[in-house]
Amino acid sequence: MPDTPNNAPHVPSWTVALFTIALIYQAFHWSEHLLQMYQHFFLGLIVIESHGGLFFLDLEWNHFIFNAVYLSSLYAVFFGGRWHSRIRSSHAAQLFVLALGIESWHLCEHIVRIYQHLTIGCEPCLGILGNRFDIIYLHGSYNTLTTIAPLSAYIAGSYPRRLWNLL
Repeated sequence: MPDTPNNAPHVPSWTVALFTIALIYQAFHWSEHLLQMYQHFFLGLIVIESHGGLFFLDLEWNHFIFNAVYLSSLYAVFFGGRWHSRIRSSHAAQLFVLALGIESWHLCEHIVRIYQHLTIGCEPCLGILGNRFDIIYLHGSYNTLTTIAPLSAYIAGSYPRRLWNLL
């Protein structure tokens, strides 16, 4: 059930702002992964040549830091927006929990990739599932899910209306 104006809990304005900024931040990152998938699939570039649009951002440390900041933002919004109190009654909150789970796993992948980078010097590194799946499609999928699930929660949780009310 979506949060309607009658049953939507009050959330602090910083939560509305942070959620909006986090989604914009993630949309930029996701667009880079979409471009990497295009380069890899349609242009036939190998993994190491599929850099996205801003090739200097396609480094292990950049992805690790980006995902750590994004996940931290999502957790701040989750608790600040009181999503945890509505998990049983709100589809938006359930989508948010799904996004937290996927992005938490995604960050675990990047922690392992940083470890691999520091110990063997790979760039890019395979991480946990990279030996089983193409890392371009794997991380493209992670980023697709961790963009769509929170965006759906944002819309279902009436955050566009909340943002409009802040302006």
